[in-house]
Formats: sequence, C-alpha cells, structure tokens
Amino acid sequence: MIQLIINYTNEKDLLITNYYSIERLLSQPKVLDVALSFGLKSPDELLKRAITDNHTEIVEVIMKNNSDWKKQPFKNSDELPPIYQAMQAENTVIATKLITSGIDIQTEVRGKNPLLIQAIEQESLILVHQLLNHGANPNTYNKNGLSALGLAIELQNKEIVRALINQNVGITCEEIELAKIKNNIVIITMIKKVVGDFDCKQRGRKITRMK
Repeated sequence: MIQLIINYTNEKDLLITNYYSIERLLSQPKVLDVALSFGLKSPDELLKRAITDNHTEIVEVIMKNNSDWKKQPFKNSDELPPIYQAMQAENTVIATKLITSGIDIQTEVRGKNPLLIQAIEQESLILVHQLLNHGANPNTYNKNGLSALGLAIELQNKEIVRALINQNVGITCEEIELAKIKNNIVIITMIKKVVGDFDCKQRGRKITRMK
C-alpha cells in the first residue's frame, strides 16, 4: 500500500480507484514517516502532486492528519510552494484551504508575482479577501511595478478596489490618474471618498493618504 503513495508522488500511472485507497492510507497515523523510509522524497512533494491533480480530498487529509506539512523547507527560492502551485492552477478551493490553514503567504518566489497580485489577476474576490484577512500586504506590486490597487483599477474590478481600500491601501497619483483614464465612475467615487478632490499636478506624486 505504501508503494501507492510513492507511485502517486512520482507521477506514475494509477488506476482511478487507487485515489480513494491513497486517501484512506494517508489518514492513518505516521504513514508519511513509513513512506519516507520507503522512498518518498518529501511530504511537500506528495502535497504538490495532489494539488496539481486537483485532488482536494487528498490535500485535505494531508493537512488534517500530518501537521508537519507546513514546516517542510523548500530547496531553493525557485521551487513553487504549495500555495503558489494552487494559485497557478487557479484552484480556488485548495488555495482557500491552504490560506486558512495558516500557511506562510509572505514567501515570495523568484520570477513570480506575489500571491495577492495573482489573485487580482484572476479577479478572484474570494482569494483576495482570504489573503488580505490573513495578512497579505495590500500595498504590494507586480513584477512590472504596478501596484495591487493599480492592477484592480486597470481591470476595472470595483469589488477588488473596494476590498483594497477597506484594508487601508495607499493611494498614489498614479492610481488616481489611472482611475480617471478608465473613467469608471464607481471606482473614482470610492477613491474620492478617501482622498477627496486631490490635485496631483499641484501637490506632487507622493502617497496621498492612508484611510
């Protein structure tokens, strides 16, 4: 039975009926310790395989019965932590479970946008709320220097803009001018409630105000 876990992790072909067996096996105490002694590379490799295959049940049982999964170190900054993998797969269910479990959401991976930026790119209000509620920095930037708020304005996603403003996001002249260019009245009104009738040309380009 342990070989099922090793085959699954190493991406060898499995019959669909074996997934239930893996789920049941992983629910047993210390099973990962046994699997490691039989050739499993690491628990995070097993978790990442389950995320890739969208096997929510297997992810849940790993998280529930093996508390050390969050502590597994990654070999270098180029490796994708499980939360990045779930976001990349746009698996909202698994990503939400990982975020609410207390996984580190501050870890950044070389060449990848921060998690909040990825959630905004996907226009996933659920993940934006989850990340903000669990400590994500609303003033983060993407790889091209566009702020989280600027990206939300660019996408004209008023609900995400509102979520960021409610988290006291900093508002700069760049975002004010972008909102005017997009001519989205709802977004412009939300920003004006925070900064008032701010004239960037007369008062410089610094952050206008934190709500």
